[in-house]
Formats: sequence, C-alpha cells, structure tokens
Amino acid sequence: MKLRSPRITSILLTLVLCSFTLHAQAQSLSRPARPKIGVAMSGGAALGLAHVGVLMWFDEHHIPIDDIAGTSMGALVGGAYASGMSPEEIRKLLSEVNWTETLSASPPYQSLTFRRREDAHDFPNGLQFGWRGGIALPSGVNPGQPIGLIFSRICLPYPSLESFNELPTPFMCVATDLEKGESLSLTSGSLETALRATMAIPGYFTPVSRSDKLLADGGFLNNLPTKQVKAMGADIVVAIDLQQPLLDKSALTSLIDVLGQVAAITIVNNQRQSLQQADVIVSPDLGDLGLFDFVKVDAFIKQGYDAAQSKAAILQRLSVSDEEWREYLAARASRRRTALITPAFIDIAGVSGAEAERLHDRLQKYAGKPLDPPDFETALTDATGSGMYDSLSYERASRDGAEGLLVRAVKKGNGPPFVNLGVEINGAERDNIQTTFAARLTTMASGGDEIRTDLRLGSDTSLASEYYHTFANGRFFFAPRVFVQDLNQNLYAGGSELTLAKRRSAGFGLDLGYKPNRNSELRFGLAASRFDEDIHGGGPADERRFHGYVVEPSLRYTYDRMNAALSPTSGVRVDAAIHSYLKAPGAPKPFQMAEIRVERFIPWGGHGSLFTVGEGGSSFGARVPVPQKYLLGGPLRLGAYGQNEFQGNAYFQLTGGYLYRLIDLPAPLSTRVQFGGWYEYGEIADTGSSSIRRQDISIGSLLETPLGPIVVGYSIGEQGRRNLYFAVGTLF
Repeated sequence: MKLRSPRITSILLTLVLCSFTLHAQAQSLSRPARPKIGVAMSGGAALGLAHVGVLMWFDEHHIPIDDIAGTSMGALVGGAYASGMSPEEIRKLLSEVNWTETLSASPPYQSLTFRRREDAHDFPNGLQFGWRGGIALPSGVNPGQPIGLIFSRICLPYPSLESFNELPTPFMCVATDLEKGESLSLTSGSLETALRATMAIPGYFTPVSRSDKLLADGGFLNNLPTKQVKAMGADIVVAIDLQQPLLDKSALTSLIDVLGQVAAITIVNNQRQSLQQADVIVSPDLGDLGLFDFVKVDAFIKQGYDAAQSKAAILQRLSVSDEEWREYLAARASRRRTALITPAFIDIAGVSGAEAERLHDRLQKYAGKPLDPPDFETALTDATGSGMYDSLSYERASRDGAEGLLVRAVKKGNGPPFVNLGVEINGAERDNIQTTFAARLTTMASGGDEIRTDLRLGSDTSLASEYYHTFANGRFFFAPRVFVQDLNQNLYAGGSELTLAKRRSAGFGLDLGYKPNRNSELRFGLAASRFDEDIHGGGPADERRFHGYVVEPSLRYTYDRMNAALSPTSGVRVDAAIHSYLKAPGAPKPFQMAEIRVERFIPWGGHGSLFTVGEGGSSFGARVPVPQKYLLGGPLRLGAYGQNEFQGNAYFQLTGGYLYRLIDLPAPLSTRVQFGGWYEYGEIADTGSSSIRRQDISIGSLLETPLGPIVVGYSIGEQGRRNLYFAVGTLF
C-alpha cells in the first residue's frame, strides 16, 4: 500500500511512538524494573505466627514484597501486611492478643449477661445445643467472634474493594467452597469476611456465608497458595512452608491420632504440589512448638526470623538499595488508608425490626465522636453475651456522603431454644457416690424474655420452670416459677449418720427484681410450697418427720465481678439473702434467717492466685426446724469432716488458700490444670448450746476440660479426721 503523503506518514509514526511510550510508562507504573517478588504464606494455626518473623527479616534486609497470598493463619498475617501494617505493628498486635479469650467458644465471662453467667455456673461443661424439632448441633464449635474483631480492626480502612490489588500490597487468600468442594481464591469484596472465611477451620469455627457461598478454611485443598502468587504476576515466588513431620506408626495409638494424621496427610500432599511452584522456600524449624501454642508468639517469631536468616545467601539477592527501599515504603504508605474515623452513624445488618433497634440504641453512643476500636469491640462482645448471636463485626460504611459504621450481626443458627446438658458425679462421701443427669431448656425472645426449664434425674430429681420478663428497658423484671423436687441428703446427729433424709416439695413463687448492670441482681420473692421430709435413723423422734406448708418471702442480692465461673483468677463475688419463714413444718412461729458469702481472688506470681472465702448466717436467736438449719462439713466446707456433719442456727466459716496453674491451654484444647492448698476454719451452734469449732488443711487439684471439671481433694482435720473426695462435672 502506498502512502499518499510524507505528512501522513509522519503523523502515523508519531502516534505509534506515543502509544509505545504510554504503554512503557504504564508498564513501569504497574511493574517494577527489578524482578517482582511474591510471598505465599501457609496455614497452620499457631504455626502461622512464624510468618511475622520472616516479614521482620525481609523488612530489616530491605526486601520488598509486591504480591502476597495466604491461607488460614498465613492469610491473617499476610492480610495485615497487605493492609499497610509494618511487621513490627503486626508483631505488637498479635503479642497483645489474649489468645485464650480470642479462641474461646464463648464470650469472656465478664461479657455475659447475668443469666448467661448463671448458665456457666450451673453447667460448667459448656455443652449447649440448639433445639429446633430436636437436638441441633452448631455448624461450628466456635463462632469466631473474638478473632473476627481482630479482622474488623485490621480491615476497617477497607470496607469493600473491587480488587484486593487496591491494598498497599496486592493480596489474595484461599478458602474452600463447602457446597462445591472446590478451592476458591478471594480477590475482592469485603476483606474482613475473606479473612474470616480462610480461617474457618471446619468443625471448629463456624463457616462463613459470603456472596451466596458457604466458605471454610482453605488449607484442606490449598494450604500454600504459590500458584496464586505466580498468577498475580510475581517473577520470584517465596514460599513460607510450615509443614510439620507426620507421626510415625508408633505414635498412632488412638482414634484422634489417626484422624489427625489423615487430615495432616491431606494438607501435606497439596502443600507438596504447591512447593513445586516456589523459587525460594523458607521452612522454620518449629521444634516442639505446636498448633495450639498461640501464647508463644515471640518463640514463633524468632523461629521464622531464624529460618529467613538461614536462607540469607539466597534472599539477600532480592534486597534493594536504600533509595529503592524508601520508594517502596513511600508507595505502600501512599496507598494505606487511615483507620481513624468519627462515625456519623451506626447501621445494623443481619437483624431487623425491634431487634435491630435495640442494637442500634445500644451502640448509638459511639456515633459522633472519634472511634476507639477496643472500646467499641468490648461493646460488641458484651452484646453477644446475651446468647442470641454468634458474632458481631463492624466495618466502615458510607451514606449520603457521610462515613459511619456498619455492624453485622450473625444470629445463632441452631437456636433458640437452647439446651444445656450435664452429668454430675459427687464423690463427697465415698460410700454414697451420687450421680445426677441435668438439662436446661432455655427459650429466648429478642426483647430479653426467657422461659427456663430445668430437669434433674438421678440421685436428685427435680423439675423447675421460670418465666422471666423484663420491662423498663430491661432494668426491672418479674419472674413467676413452679417447681417440684425429690432430694436425698446426708445428715448427722450426735456423731451418728442419719443415712436417709428424703425431701420432697412442690410449689410456686413470684420474684420481682432489679438489674442495675450485668454484674448484679436484686430479687424480692414470695414462694409457697408443700414440704415433706422424712429422716430415718437417729435423732429425736419429733425431728424425724416434717410435713406441711412453707410460706417464704425472701430478699436476695448477687454481685459478680469474677473473671470466670469455674476457677477465677481475679475478682469478687457476693451472695446475700434474707428469708422470712411465715410458715414452716416444725416451727411453732415465724422466724427469719440471713446469710452472706463473699469470695475474693487475687492474681499472685504470674501463674497463681490467692483466694479467700468468708461466709456466715444467723437465725437471730430463733430455734429453727432441721430442714432449715445451716449445715457445715464436706468438700470446700470443712472437707475433713462428713458432708453436712454439723447443723445449727448460726454459723461462720473462713477459707484461705492458693491455686497454681500447672497447665493452661487455650482453645480448642481449653484445658486448665490447677493445684492448690487451703486452710478452713468453721464455727456453728444451735440456739442455747455451745458452738462447735473445727479446722482443717486441704490440698487438691482441678482439671478443667471442654466436657466439664474434674476435682480431687484431700483434707486433714482435728482428732485424726481426714477425707479423700472427688467430683466430676460439678464443684460439689
């Protein structure tokens, strides 16, 4: 083809050169002149903390990261770095995390509402199921609320992105599509839900719903996303490999060992394939550090740092000059969005109607002032303490040109109603071991109303149900209840054991109450019941049968600022009550009784705590019938003596001791072993008779497990009295 004029030729040549120049400039903006470096971070629970050490070594040696991808814990560290955080900021964040609380399946004890604290006391094993047409298991043991708040804080500047390439460092993570059984690369949308999904370990964390997909941990199909890093455009792929060796056959001795080995084989095989895509492999020697050693953050970081140092000869070839490093940091900083926000509004998603309004009213105080993330996260955690929600998270949102916060509420999928189950074995008396099966059915409404029904079968049999209705913004309540019970009790008289004290009662009551806060409750009640107690063996004949009616007004107060229900390490609890018996079998006239118990725990020595318990009661000089007498004797109430060996109309007891935590494992193991010693002094007397004074010293151990407590104790008292006792599922 012949061109018509030199002028046209000149114009066309100029356009081609301009096009080439623009293309070259675009290439230089999107791709550094040096080789593009990508890092793939593998999953591995606590092992993933070692990634931070590798990042710190890269940072010290001026090795830029142009693309980063991760799975599970590797995605948490990688996503934090991609958001613009420095390795030191990540180290500080993860070091300050309370991993025991963060990996706990339930909110911290202090965040529970008063009624949920009662559940924790009455059912310390934590076995709760939904009840919708039958027993319904949760989709995960742990809804991931606390760790989800870490994601919310990291991702606050990035609510929703068209591409994770918009982050200071381009990023992607891997999850598993549970419906299709496929590995899925998450590259856009909500960064917070992407991180939740990639860490949702099946069976432990609740799966995450995202873009109409149900997602879980990506590690089972792609634990080391080197292929994805290569696809992002990296010239050099650095893989951080956290594989642990498989167990040899001598260690495969149990079902759990075998199942764990099968899961490990699945991950190891897909990771081996991923390693073939890597140009450089950094493999920390984690030695005795395990999957659940989250509290050993510094040890993991050191191993990661040392692993990178061991590859210094290779990795230092990737270092850039000081000037290039400053340019790299400046580029990251220019793309980093601020986490500072003064929310103009608080919106609620996931619930609607009156429930959304209650959450909004609860959180509205945070609008219009600079956000304090820890304080706001505490408020969200406290809201989950009602037991209605799996999780509450937050992210930045825009509305009508203003910036605010969107709070996402995820309601529990398997209830309400909820069922708590427990088995109690009480070995306070070795020749009379008592076993009771317990269940609690709780139906909850979003406004705070509840119907709680308790059933106990075994050595003790009872059925009780209470309707709990709140009003005046939840500050006040009334609670009618009905109950029937058949109990067996050991009693002593003059040193002779009354082998059978069988108590039966049935009645109803109504309480009016006030809740000033989640730590305390005041109740005024009136109960009426038919009461029958038969005592066989020993004692005056007129004290062996108590049949008739009981009419009992009462005033009860509880204050609970402990940090745990089962074995607190700090805090105070006060229980006080006044009972006025207008009518009772065996009582010729009305009488009053008052009782108080104060517990105090103080941390001591890093792994232990001092504790004191003081309690006492009085009938104000009145003679009261046997069923209402105060009792002392047995575990934790003068343990060297028989259970309920001492009876009286007034008593006082003081206990002081020390508990030491031998083992304290975070979730999912959730195991704590404590050993301690304590001194007990008690005094009890009947009106008109001299008081009985006893003391003893005790040692014991408490094993907390996900299935409940196991307690063993041994007490030595006066006159050669000693006692060995145990309990399972209860603290006696």
